[in-house]
Amino acid sequence: MKVNIGPYEDEDRIIEIEIDSYDTWNLDHTFSLIAIPLLEKYKEDVLKDRFIPSGNGDVHYLPDDDDEAEEKNNEWIEIIDKMIYAFKGVVDNPDFIVDYDSISHEEAREKGYDLIDGEDLGLDISPFYVDREAQRIHDSRVREGLELFGKYFRHLWT
Repeated sequence: MKVNIGPYEDEDRIIEIEIDSYDTWNLDHTFSLIAIPLLEKYKEDVLKDRFIPSGNGDVHYLPDDDDEAEEKNNEWIEIIDKMIYAFKGVVDNPDFIVDYDSISHEEAREKGYDLIDGEDLGLDISPFYVDREAQRIHDSRVREGLELFGKYFRHLWT
């Protein structure tokens, strides 16, 4: 993938986007790789410029000396953080995957971890453990962040 997008203010704004077939093979992963740095930069701008979205798609800039405004800005930052977590959760190896050699089989069984053996699945991968409770929590947080992204998508501007 190659992307060249010029400044928004330019009358003859350059927009060149080239997408290869391999970019769509795991589109969720590809999109997440792009969304993470965009949301991180957006968060920087929110922190610097202190604004929150309104219900109608506008943004409101907040005065520096307003405690209620500070609380609303912090709530908006939390929502952005949840979105970032979700996209990172798609890209990164999750914490609920436990390396087979990092824990004894007895300890894994005591903790309730499931053993995943690639051979049983017909895959050429090393065995590993899965902490299903941590997976449930992680999946829930990813789902929440993606739902918030959809809900606030039209608010992601400054």
